[in-house]
Parts: sequence; C-alpha cells; structure tokens
Amino acid sequence: MNEQELKDLYLNNYKRKTFQWELWSFCNQKCVFCYLGADNKDTREERQMKSLTDFEKSIDNLDYTLYNNISIIGGEFFQGEFHTPEIKEKFLSIMKKIGQLYEDKKIGSCWLTCTLTRKEQDGLYDLLDYFKKNKIFIPNKKYTASGLWLCTSYDTKGRFHTQEQKDNWNYHMLNIHKYYKFVKVNTTIILTGHFINEYLNNKIHLGKFSKKYNTTLFFKQPGLGTQFEVRKSDFDFINDLEKSLIKYKEKWLINKRKANKFYKFNFFPAQEEFKKLLIKIKAEEPEFYNRLFNIRYRADEVHRNRNEAQNDRTDIRFKNAFNETNETNNVLNNCKHLFSYACYADNNNCCMCDKNNIDELC
Repeated sequence: MNEQELKDLYLNNYKRKTFQWELWSFCNQKCVFCYLGADNKDTREERQMKSLTDFEKSIDNLDYTLYNNISIIGGEFFQGEFHTPEIKEKFLSIMKKIGQLYEDKKIGSCWLTCTLTRKEQDGLYDLLDYFKKNKIFIPNKKYTASGLWLCTSYDTKGRFHTQEQKDNWNYHMLNIHKYYKFVKVNTTIILTGHFINEYLNNKIHLGKFSKKYNTTLFFKQPGLGTQFEVRKSDFDFINDLEKSLIKYKEKWLINKRKANKFYKFNFFPAQEEFKKLLIKIKAEEPEFYNRLFNIRYRADEVHRNRNEAQNDRTDIRFKNAFNETNETNNVLNNCKHLFSYACYADNNNCCMCDKNNIDELC
C-alpha cells in the first residue's frame, strides 16, 4: 500500500468510519449513572447467540472502503457474561476473524470495551494470548491509532464500588502493558463535579495518570442515565415546538438536580467549576484539551441490542466539525449544539460552547 492508502486505513474518522456493535446489555458493574441502568439484565443465551451471529454476518458483508474500525461493546466484556462454552467460543472466533481483517488491511483498528474491575477476566487473556502468539494486531509505528484497543473507564466517584474493584483495575492495567505491549488502552473519564474538584485540588494529574497506566484519555460530559432520561418522544415537538422545547429544558434541569441528589455526590458540576477545569487543563496540560468530548472519536454507525422485543436497533451519527446528530436524539440547545452538552447542575448552558470560547481566549 502507498502512503495515502496507509493513511486512509489507519487514521480514525479521517476518510473512513467506525462501525460499532453492542452485542448485549450486560455489565455487572451497575454504575447508577450508566445508560445501561434499567436495561442491565442478564441476557438470555439464545439472544446472545443471535446477536453474535448477526454481528458476524454484518462484518462479513461490511463495505471496508467505507469503514476502517470495528468497535465492540457488550455493554462491557469479560465479566462472566459468557453463559455457555459455545457462546464464549463464538465470541472468541469472531474476534479472531476481526484480527484477520486487520492483518489483511481491511481495517486499521478494533476497539473492545472492558471494565477490568473483576479479578477473573473470563476470555480476555485467552484472546490476548492468541493474538500475541500469532503476532496479530501489531500496531503500525507511524499511525498511533492502529491496532487493538481496550477501552476502559476510570472515575473518581461512582465507578469503583469497592477498593477491591479499584485494585483489580489497577492490576489488569499494569499487567496488560507488561505482558501484551502490542495492546493499546484508552480510558474514558466522566467530567463529574467530584472529578473536577479532585483535579482542581491537584489530587489527580492527567499526564502522570496517562504515563502510569500507558493509556490515552478521553473525557465525556456527564449525561442523564436511564433513570433520569428526558425523552424527546414525551413532548409534542411537531405541533407545539416552542412550548415543548421550554418544557424539555425545564425537565432536563430538574432531572440533573434530582440525579445529583439520588447519586449522593455532584455528578453534574456547576458551570463555574467546569470552566475552571477547562482553563486549568488548557494552561497546564494542553495535550489533553482536544480529548474533551471530541465527537470525532465517537462511532458513526451503532447497532444496539437491548433486552427488549426490538433487536439490532441502528443509530447513524452524522458528524461535522460543529456537531453530531442522529435520528433518535437531535434536540438542540439555543447555540445549536446537542442538548446533551447542557451538563451543568445550575443551568442549561452548553459546555461545548464554554470549551470553544476558552479555546479562543487562551
């Protein structure tokens, strides 16, 4: 392949897109703020096998001139969700097939989500041993986005329910880097009020954290989980747009405050504290500033498999330099950014606008 073809292959969201598949709604972490919340049930065996089979058919027929990344969420893997040896073997065989797609230069990367909070990671090390032995997913030295990525999460409050879970996460993060250096890791951090307080008081340093765990970092604004979700379908946007939008915004603010009270910590931050965070990162660790809720790192096509009658619900994200929209959630704030960026506990102002304003001023 020539240099331009390699660039097209290995750069994420450069010319080609990310194809993401949620195999099932399973994560025994049960974080109160997670979108899986109310739907986080034990997926039946037949549903698991159907989703695996559908996923395999999709990647067998995917147009790889359009897609160069395959992302798999489950909600999060290796937590004991493989109910039978057949399901585990089917999952591992598909992952090996994806590895071959990488070797054949059909895709440039694969993302795989995992919490790493359990001592036993059912299937993870089996998979990594196979890739290591067969020298599959060796990253391209020039293009750092290439290869196999484990996508995990770290939060200062609400993620780790016990010290043992945090210790397990720490162990696996260091162990993976020690024995599987070809594997790359990205850690997502939610910009909660608690995290912001820790960062402003110098209790966490992004550069040191990234270096210690050999991980890139991605940051998300807090969002309303399943328990406090404000659904567009509950309002009559078609016949009464103005009134519906006012009620939608009121409900959004009320539910953010309810969530903070229910979670028993400041999940949603105050705007002024959030702006202090932005200024501090911009001034002291600017290399992380562009990783703040950057839409280019989100999947373009998402297939969701929930524990409900509907199977394989597809969301298509339309992304540009300004915004991202999809067919199911396109309520916009006054600034025309998605309303999901209205993440403050004290108002419905837009954190994306604050980021852009500080970017211009500093």
